[in-house]
Amino acid sequence: MKNVKFQKHYIQNTETKKKCRVWYSLNNRGDGRKCVIIYAKGYCDYMEGIIDFKNDTETMTDYFEKDRVVIFEDHPLYESAREGAEA
Repeated sequence: MKNVKFQKHYIQNTETKKKCRVWYSLNNRGDGRKCVIIYAKGYCDYMEGIIDFKNDTETMTDYFEKDRVVIFEDHPLYESAREGAEA
C-alpha cells in the first residue's frame, strides 16, 4: 500500500483522500524490535481503508479499543512511517 501519506497528526490515503487522526510511538516493544506503532487518536477515527491491517476485535470491543498498527523495519512503509513519527 504505497498510497499512504504519514503526517505529524494524521495518516491519509492519497488516492481516496480519506484521513485518520493519529499519534505515534517509536521502538516501544519489550522484545527490542525497531518499529513504529500508530494509534488512532479518537474512538471515531478509523484507519480502515487507509492502511492495511487486521482488526481482530468486535464492535463492542472497538468502543473501548482504538485502532492500532505496528510497522516493523522490514515493512515497505517503515521509512515513511518513521519520518512521519519523527516530524
